[in-house]
Amino acid sequence: MSESPNVPTDNSAELPPDAGENTEPFVIKHLVWKGLILESGLLLIAVVIGSLGFREASMPLSQIVSDWIMPCVWGVIATLPMFLALLVVDLSPSNFFRPIQTVGDQLLEPLFRGMEIWKFVLISASAGIGEEMFFRWMLQGGIASLFGSPVLGAVMAIGAAALVFGFCHWLNLTYAIFAFFVGVYLGLLMILTDSIVAPIVTHALYDLVALIYVTRFRSRLRNRLDADVG
Repeated sequence: MSESPNVPTDNSAELPPDAGENTEPFVIKHLVWKGLILESGLLLIAVVIGSLGFREASMPLSQIVSDWIMPCVWGVIATLPMFLALLVVDLSPSNFFRPIQTVGDQLLEPLFRGMEIWKFVLISASAGIGEEMFFRWMLQGGIASLFGSPVLGAVMAIGAAALVFGFCHWLNLTYAIFAFFVGVYLGLLMILTDSIVAPIVTHALYDLVALIYVTRFRSRLRNRLDADVG
């Protein structure tokens, strides 16, 4: 069996004694639970800090429970432009987008290939809830509350939260820039819908669709496009 390019070849890499042929399932299993722990941690931090007063008082936690139907609808609708942007970036022949495509080629597709759909749902839902509560509800809302002007506060808060969001998703510069604009989009969505539910739904649904696309359809679609061009 050929060696995986992502596994160090020196003796410093410690694998479980029964890893052998089951190395990939072992990695996937722990990836899911580590992801859940990370996203749950972000959610906990957001709720604790937000409850202490560092956030916009106009969007309390109670609103998330009481007003969620229409924000969910808008969240689903807002997923479509994001997925179309993903297709444009991923299938573009431009070298500018090549670093983002490389992330899919060398990291996402090999890492998530073979994972069950229910695990995609689990990862996507936890990312949508944890990251949006942290970056949009707590961080963006908290920064906005520091400014006297609502307009200036919204602009500065969206930009600052998106900047942190992009930095935390740094896999390369181009990917971080793409993540920054995703953060701006989700921040605007929260402002326009006056609800954190919409960006949570959009983020989670986008991650789910993107994971399914990358692992199930990406290679076939690229091969078909290459054949048509050829």
